[in-house]
Amino acid sequence: MSWKSDIAGITIRIDVDNQTVKRLLMEFTQRAMDATPAMKIVGKIARTSIRKNFEAEGRPPPWKALQRALKQGGRTLTKSARLMKSITAAAHSDHVDVGTNVVYARIHERPSFVGG
Repeated sequence: MSWKSDIAGITIRIDVDNQTVKRLLMEFTQRAMDATPAMKIVGKIARTSIRKNFEAEGRPPPWKALQRALKQGGRTLTKSARLMKSITAAAHSDHVDVGTNVVYARIHERPSFVGG
């Protein structure tokens, strides 16, 4: 058997005449092509980092205090913690999607979207 694989731009060619080694090489190739387990870890790290941003009210620099927080003595962006709790991560074989389905999240990230 001649085995050739292109992983991350690196081409590996191995000639093998042993069934066990052939099977192991094929399993290795399949695992190397699917980074879902690693992407799950990346997603978890991203969600933890975002949660820490909420807890610290920005790090660094701190977020500009919202009027509601100033008037009521609360915390910026955590009146109900809905936005913070809505952050999700979905792992795929070659990337991870991190985001929220809370509509008003974009306004806080990019204030220029208000009203438009």
